[in-house]
Amino acid sequence: MNLLIVNFHYFRDQKYDSGIYPITPKQFEHQVNLLSRRYQFISQEKLASWVVKGKQPTGDYCLLTFDDGLKEQMNAYEWLHSQKIPAVFYIPTNPIKEKSVLTVHKLHLLRTRIADQVLLKEVEAKFEISFDQSKQDVAAGQYRYDDPQSQKLKYLLNFSLTETQKKEFVDQSFYKLFGDETRYSENFYMNENDIRKISVNGMVGSHGASHQPLATLSQVEMIDDIKNSTQFLQNLTQQQILSFSYPYGSKAAVTEQVASIVEENGYRFALTMWRGMNSNAELARPFLLHRFDTNDVPGGKKNEGDANAK
Repeated sequence: MNLLIVNFHYFRDQKYDSGIYPITPKQFEHQVNLLSRRYQFISQEKLASWVVKGKQPTGDYCLLTFDDGLKEQMNAYEWLHSQKIPAVFYIPTNPIKEKSVLTVHKLHLLRTRIADQVLLKEVEAKFEISFDQSKQDVAAGQYRYDDPQSQKLKYLLNFSLTETQKKEFVDQSFYKLFGDETRYSENFYMNENDIRKISVNGMVGSHGASHQPLATLSQVEMIDDIKNSTQFLQNLTQQQILSFSYPYGSKAAVTEQVASIVEENGYRFALTMWRGMNSNAELARPFLLHRFDTNDVPGGKKNEGDANAK
C-alpha cells in the first residue's frame, strides 16, 4: 500500500512576491486531475478505519489536506464536494473563538507589503539571537522554497523568539497596515457555520488552538492547547474529531511526546510535514504520518507534469 498525503494552504488567484504563495483554483483542479490518474482519493474516516483495524489494502491512495482554516478554502471545499472528492480541513481554533489573527498569518500578510530583508534587519536589531550553521540548515529544510534571508527570518520568528516576543514585534506593524484585527479575522478565517458545513461530510480535523510548534511548549501548555482545540471542535460539530495536523509539522515542532499527547486525546492519526510516502510501515506509526507540500507532487512547482510522486 502507498498513501500520498498532500497539503495546501492559501487558495486564491492573487499572486505576491513574498509572504503568501497560493495555489489558484485552476492550478488546484489541474493538480487534482493529475493525481487522480494514479491515486484513489480517500477520506479521513477511511484512513482512520485502516489504522484501527491494523490492515491496509493494496494499491495507491491519496488524502488531500488543507491547513489553517482559511475562509478562501471554502471555495476549494465547494469544488471538491461537487466532484465527490474527500479532503480534510485542519482548523486552528483560537482565531474562531477569539476573532483574532494568528501571529503566523500576520507575518505572512506583512511580508506581502514589507520586504523580508527589511523585516530581518528589524528583528536582528531588536533581539540578540544566535543563528549558526546548524540552525541555517534546519531553516533551509523547513522553508525549502524561500531564499536564505527569508528562511532565517521565518526561523527566528517561529522557533527562536518566544511567542510573547514574536507577537509584540508583529502586532504593531500589522495594525498600522491592516487595521482592526477582529474585523480582519472575520473575513480571513472560516466561521462556525463554515466548519459545521464541512463537518457534515466528515472533513474537519484539528490544527491545534494557538498554531504554535507544540514541541517548544511546556507539557502543560501542550496539553492545554490540544485539549482546547479538541473540545471546541467536538462541541461545535457534535462529532468526534478523527485526525490532527501538527502546526509547522517539522521535526523541531513534533516529538514522540507531542504525538503521545495527541493520541491520548482520542485522535486516530496525525500528520507531520516530514516529506515522504506512507507505506504499511508508516501506518504502523499513525501519529507520525508523512506528508508532501503541494509543490512536491504531480502538478506542483517541483513536479510539473510528473505523474509519479517520489
